[in-house]
Amino acid sequence: MYQTKYSAGLDLCAAAAVTIRPLGSATVDTGVYLKDVIPPDLPVIDDGLPFAMVCSRSGLAANDGIIVLNAPGIIDADYEDTIKVVLYNTNPKISIHVPTGARIAQLVFAYAYRRTELVKQEQRTGGFGSTGTGEPLPGSTGTGDKP
Repeated sequence: MYQTKYSAGLDLCAAAAVTIRPLGSATVDTGVYLKDVIPPDLPVIDDGLPFAMVCSRSGLAANDGIIVLNAPGIIDADYEDTIKVVLYNTNPKISIHVPTGARIAQLVFAYAYRRTELVKQEQRTGGFGSTGTGEPLPGSTGTGDKP
């Protein structure tokens, strides 16, 4: 939901409660599908394609030390799974509990411009590297969420 008529970001809420350990991260499902929140009249402008950015909420960052780890996270218009947000607890000593329904991030729509000859034609789900090899970086466990 947009909080005011001039809000650029659509608030995303946690679909389930999660506790994030000190200096840890957690992937939080919002239960929201992009197709349900993308403006239906969002046009293609001069070869630009709409996409969404998942951004931190300033109040959550300032008051609780919780940020979107890969901000801004990019969600392509053809992504078909629920939107998930990787939250990071910047506090080195205290676990932070995120209750169900808490506003955890904001979704901002924008346009990308690209060279059409470099485009593959396929739809996908998965997110978080689904267009890459799926292999973890050298030295990484590739397990995702960190304690």
